[in-house]
Amino acid sequence: MDVITPTHSHIMQLMTWFNSRGDLLTWAGPNFRYPFDLNSFKADLRLTELDSLALQSSQGELMAFGQYCLRSGCCHLARLAVNPAYRGQRLVDRLLSELCKRG
Repeated sequence: MDVITPTHSHIMQLMTWFNSRGDLLTWAGPNFRYPFDLNSFKADLRLTELDSLALQSSQGELMAFGQYCLRSGCCHLARLAVNPAYRGQRLVDRLLSELCKRG
């Protein structure tokens, strides 16, 4: 497993994890548009403003995604998600560790 900056391909994979307005609202909050397309999804992720990390399998599959930012002297974690195919494997531990290290 590699920890990398998410690529265009990863964002495309991430989009498939949210199939309803409710799922997206729970994950991203009320300012994320639904339905979305690639352009709106990338814009709402604020990829140029927030630091993002991806856990990638050796086959290039997105396993987990998260973002962080510094606000008021504290590191804030945001938009944490684990690929449905990999849930229950404690990937969130690695994701949180890597985000906190960088934040």
